[in-house]
Amino acid sequence: MPIEIERKAWVRDPEKLEREIRKIARRGGTGRKADFYYAPAGDRNPIRNCFRIRLAGDQAWVTFKEKKMLRRSEINLETEIPIRNPFLWARLFESAGFRMFVRKEKHSRIYRHRRDPEITIELNRVSDLGNFIEVEILRREKREAPGALRKIGKVFRELGIESREVEPRLYIEILRKQLRGKKYRFNPHARDLERAYFLSAPD
Repeated sequence: MPIEIERKAWVRDPEKLEREIRKIARRGGTGRKADFYYAPAGDRNPIRNCFRIRLAGDQAWVTFKEKKMLRRSEINLETEIPIRNPFLWARLFESAGFRMFVRKEKHSRIYRHRRDPEITIELNRVSDLGNFIEVEILRREKREAPGALRKIGKVFRELGIESREVEPRLYIEILRKQLRGKKYRFNPHARDLERAYFLSAPD
């Protein structure tokens, strides 16, 4: 099972950064991912015990991640299960005592490094947060992480990304903080997962 090694940073000027990315990388595709994160109801630290439903186009997955932070970067061991009807899975999770506590939507422009195609570069817009760059390498063993991080650091330097722009927190940590006590409520009669949740005022 591959291990994701990635680092992200805030982007103030996406157009300028994209011009720099095109100097070192080839354009791939674009994509939108909508993620719904679940944890046991009442969990005071849901990020520690969470899993997600991910929607991307007409495909969907349930995903679990074992996360570790190293040098302000993420090292993730991911288990992903394809599913057919994400709304029915959401109903199952809600009935079993899990609650969706944060939602994330990401629009991506994807690149491959010209000299080192194993390096993926994404220029992302995350709804309710802003613009980010993510640089990722896949490895088979955790012991390979330091070498991958050196490569990622080199890409950041090539693109002129400063250390102060690196964001070590997870997206969902930042989004959860922005909720300020608001909670998502589930509508079991919704037509699909995208319409199933709405935000309510703090209790």
